[in-house]
Amino acid sequence: MTGKLVYLDMGLESNDIIKRQEQIEEMVAQNQIEPAIKRLLDFVRDFDIKKMFKPQSLLISANYYEWRKNDQNNTLTRDTLRVERNGIIMSILSLTNEITVQTV
Repeated sequence: MTGKLVYLDMGLESNDIIKRQEQIEEMVAQNQIEPAIKRLLDFVRDFDIKKMFKPQSLLISANYYEWRKNDQNNTLTRDTLRVERNGIIMSILSLTNEITVQTV
């Protein structure tokens, strides 16, 4: 059974996952990283049928909060903080895309 069929059985349509992915992308585009991560965790919970991506989503969240702590405490250079933040953003976008591709 494909992911798409499972979601149709659950009352979810394939465009639901696309809408949710677009919401996350919009949050990232508006520099709303913390809400995007919270939405990512919901996204994984709702659409990751095989539960393969939960550890990765939790790691992204942990990395963000570690980044935020470093930013607040000025423990890293601005360049290092920017590189780490960009890595977190790419991880969010890549994970949502990977789940969407496997599901739709």
